[in-house]
Amino acid sequence: LMTSELFNQQGYLHVPNFIDDTTMSLLKHYLFLRVKAGHANYSATEKQDIQAPFSHSFYADPLSETILDKSAKAISSYIGEDVVPTYSYTRMYGRGDELVRHRDREACEISASLHIARPKGSEISPLYFSKNRDGSDAASVLLESSDIVIYKGCDIWHWREKFEDHKWYLQMFLHYVKKDGPNKAHIYDKRPMLGIRK
Repeated sequence: LMTSELFNQQGYLHVPNFIDDTTMSLLKHYLFLRVKAGHANYSATEKQDIQAPFSHSFYADPLSETILDKSAKAISSYIGEDVVPTYSYTRMYGRGDELVRHRDREACEISASLHIARPKGSEISPLYFSKNRDGSDAASVLLESSDIVIYKGCDIWHWREKFEDHKWYLQMFLHYVKKDGPNKAHIYDKRPMLGIRK
């Protein structure tokens, strides 16, 4: 099957090694510095995360937004439809956090979860997907660092089990809408971009 056919059939698509090693190294270093800075000086873009209260979370971080923009073309090629960016969201889960089963809002029509890092020697936390609200047909995806899974955020139920054996777990979410689809008004999450972005 072509990647677009597999994506439409499953509702998700696992893409190994989506980010190159040099970019991943920079991204890890930068985000660890952001988290450390957050301990000393609470950032305006670091908000209390209702879904994961023990996490450090960053909405529309500048470097994450760069990854979001630069990845749009590749995401489009994998799913066979043109997408435009809405927003990025980076989360370092803490012990005790859980991503409950849910579907996303309209701005997350096409989403991608990028695994950045986890503690050395720790197990991968599976990301689960299901077409049913009760999770009865659940399938799990295991992401290594630099892997992504692209999924239909508004249609597919997705979740993670509670982080009980991990001190932390670092993920980045890249959200898009179809360029000519019903949610196209959500481009850049309806943020005023001052004519800078194209």
